[in-house]
Amino acid sequence: MRTFQEQMTIIKIAQSVTGALSVIGSLTVIYIILTGKNKLSSAYRRIVFGMSICDIVGSFAFSLSYIPRAGHAVCDAQGFFIHFGISSTPIYNLSLSIYYVLTVFFEKKEDWIRTRAEAFLHGMPILWSLGSAIYLVATKSINENGANCWIAAEPSKCLYSPDIACERGANAIKFRWIFGFYQTIIVFVLIVGSMMMLVYKVKRQERVMNERFSIKPINQRERSSLRSTLRSTLSLKRQDSVRSNTSASKREVTKQAFIYVAAYFLPFFFPLFFFVNNFVTGKFNFTLMVLVSLFMPLQGVFNCMVFVRPKIIALRKKDSNLSFFGAFMKIICGNMDSRNLSTLSSKTARSSGTKYGLSISTHTRVKSVSIKIPEEVHIEDDVEEQSSK
Repeated sequence: MRTFQEQMTIIKIAQSVTGALSVIGSLTVIYIILTGKNKLSSAYRRIVFGMSICDIVGSFAFSLSYIPRAGHAVCDAQGFFIHFGISSTPIYNLSLSIYYVLTVFFEKKEDWIRTRAEAFLHGMPILWSLGSAIYLVATKSINENGANCWIAAEPSKCLYSPDIACERGANAIKFRWIFGFYQTIIVFVLIVGSMMMLVYKVKRQERVMNERFSIKPINQRERSSLRSTLRSTLSLKRQDSVRSNTSASKREVTKQAFIYVAAYFLPFFFPLFFFVNNFVTGKFNFTLMVLVSLFMPLQGVFNCMVFVRPKIIALRKKDSNLSFFGAFMKIICGNMDSRNLSTLSSKTARSSGTKYGLSISTHTRVKSVSIKIPEEVHIEDDVEEQSSK
């Protein structure tokens, strides 16, 4: 049976390692953005860039968990940056989902987003997180929390014993509910709602497209004509192809939505479970705390995986022998030929129905139907260029 100090040592090491990995993940995203041909030219890239910066702040503070903290000033500093990071990064995820809703659901152009919405998309995570972090420090709510410094009371037992007076952090439980549990749930619900709007948009556009390409009944005169028979045969093949493409598109969009939500929620699942368990039972669960220490600081790693996924898929479609790690290293090393990737993106789009969702036109002069959805099967640069047109 490990002592409490031994348990805290294990948790501190876990947070230090995963915090450092998250910093590396966010730095990788920043490197890819700044070395890409478009750099910070689009709102999407600027939002991801801002999210990565915020994650670096919080993850770096987590990585210092194993360093001894002497005095309240050092503890306040670590708690301030940890809270800023774990608060601003998920809200930046919400900003990114709002960006998708604006571009896909409401079909807003890049110029409109830059002038009307981008200031809000950056201001919402930064101002809320910065303001709440300052408030927590000002109210002396940042204290030693076992493996690190965050919202806690000093002494810790004062929250559960009426005979012990709290010297600092008397409202720690209330603030944990507000800035921890409630904030996480609200952001999660809003992100899920945004993803549902995207899926609804795709399904509605697919339904419209299928209606436009439905087969019309052939009359008796047409049946007697070889030309009419050929037309009906071609129309049948065309409809089968359309239905196949729409089905594939729907699967990809749904997959993208679930991956995006999972990338946000996975780091916060165990902290929420630990918080509720601790509140209900009043006991410290070491196993849950280890899981918290392993997953919570990893937001930057998950964000990096989601960010590079479209490029990795494109490279592996081009070279089926290329491993996931090999494709990732090609991206990092800058060996991706943007011209070849653009060609590859067009081929991938044609095989799945569209370059940016679904776009189908035939010799029958029927208007093409587009589903403007940034799926992960397409290269992110191509998505940005299309959305700005």
